Amino acid sequence: MHCISIDLGGTYIKAGLCRIKSEKDREQLKIIILKKIVVLTKNSSASDLLLQLEQIIKQLSDIVKGQEHYICIGVPGKILGNNVSTANLPFKKYDLKKKLQQRFKYPVFMENDAKLFALYEAVLGAGRKNKIVLGVTIGTGLGCGIVIDGKIYRGKGTAGEIGHGTIQYQVNDVDARIGKHVPGELEEYVSNRGIVLTAKENGLRCKTAEEVFLLAEKGNKAARKTLEETGTMLGYGLLNAANTLDPDIIVIGGGVSKAWKYMRKPCEQILKKAVNKVRVVKSQNADAGMLGAGLLCNQNP
Repeated sequence: MHCISIDLGGTYIKAGLCRIKSEKDREQLKIIILKKIVVLTKNSSASDLLLQLEQIIKQLSDIVKGQEHYICIGVPGKILGNNVSTANLPFKKYDLKKKLQQRFKYPVFMENDAKLFALYEAVLGAGRKNKIVLGVTIGTGLGCGIVIDGKIYRGKGTAGEIGHGTIQYQVNDVDARIGKHVPGELEEYVSNRGIVLTAKENGLRCKTAEEVFLLAEKGNKAARKTLEETGTMLGYGLLNAANTLDPDIIVIGGGVSKAWKYMRKPCEQILKKAVNKVRVVKSQNADAGMLGAGLLCNQNP
């Protein structure tokens, strides 16, 4: 079976034509990337982004022209029914599935990108052979997916939004950072913008988490302190999730995860307080989100 798998990000779009083999046997399941495309996201308007997606899909679809295939897109936002709403892309209650379905004759599936990341890690990645897997992506925002017995757990649709949990309501009698949902939410500390704000509090002038990471690599103490503090905040967020869901393993991914070596120790120190022991590891596959989209296609037909 062939699938066009797309990981739609605020900065980049990763897309691949994938072939799924032995899809009926989870132990023998394999997903192979036949062609991969990575481009900067055109996020000036919904129509521009839709056109870009259509062009990418057509380019990959032409490779297997005449053969049955599926299309699956991982979206960094909320999906209710067919409507997509994203914080960092120009989709607001946008019926992306319908528009793509009108353009292409093959089935189209959509899912939150963090859920697809978690699906890959649970089925073929670092969480393989574990019953309950949490996949956490750290990038522009903080995403989380829950996979139980190889299937995504969605709740009523948005299960896994640990980034909107409150971890720090006040700091030294001063209101904590204000998130979109509640004061002091985890995503305002553990995300690209969160790291930039923490770096500023530590005397650094950085525009991105990448800059903080590069400074840390050069031995900058303030940068390393920033990432360690981020790891502590992440640890508290994961502690709440671990005590609630009792997962077997938590897998960390996303663009900011390259700084995991500075975040790991303080994060694990907090996680030691969990009621039951839980392992936390870094993803070993930069294409996990895109490949998870292919696995979703495999589960749906």
